Amino acid sequence: SIAPLKARYSWLLNRGDQTVESMVATHGGDGKLWLGIGANTGDPTASLDIDGYGIRIRTSNPPGNAVAAGVAGEIRWDAGFVYVCVATNTWKRSAIVTW
Repeated sequence: SIAPLKARYSWLLNRGDQTVESMVATHGGDGKLWLGIGANTGDPTASLDIDGYGIRIRTSNPPGNAVAAGVAGEIRWDAGFVYVCVATNTWKRSAIVTW
């Protein structure tokens, strides 16, 4: 069998005391892009693979209700809940609590 095509592009970003390696790889013939971010990224194992620096969604933008416009996979938040769109125009939410 023929091994899948794989193009790998990588670069280093240096911010003072932090060095972050980032790369974009195209796997197989399906054209999907995989992005890995972090000092020890290696080959990404998911479409977005982050090594330890976290993800930030800056603006609170909760859906208006459980059937508000949305696309499966969207994630939103407000002070009380995290919302996930699980199917077209179908939202579920989970309460955020302190510990």
